[in-house]
Amino acid sequence: MPMACRSRGTIRWIGATGWGEGCGLNRASKIFLYLATLKLRAMTTTRTIYLGDLRTENIHLQSGCRLITDAPVDNQGRGEAFSPTDLVATALGDCI
Repeated sequence: MPMACRSRGTIRWIGATGWGEGCGLNRASKIFLYLATLKLRAMTTTRTIYLGDLRTENIHLQSGCRLITDAPVDNQGRGEAFSPTDLVATALGDCI
C-alpha cells in the first residue's frame, strides 16, 4: 500500500493520498486540526501520527514517552487503548 505523508506543523497525518486524506476524519475535524497545528507551532510538545483505523500514536517530545489512542468500539474503533474522551476526563482529574 503506497503511503504519502505531508507534515503540517506538529501534527503529521499519514494516509494513502496525503495529508488528512483516507484517515476517516470529516472536513470540520481536518480544519480544527490544521488550525490547532498553526497555533501550536511555537510551543511544540507532542507529535501525533495517525495510524489508521481511528488510532493515533502520540509522542511526548521531551521525554520520548508514547501513548496510543483508539476510538471506542461503539464509534467504529477497536477499543484497545484510551479513547480521546477518556484522556480528556483523565486530564481534568489530574488537574484537580
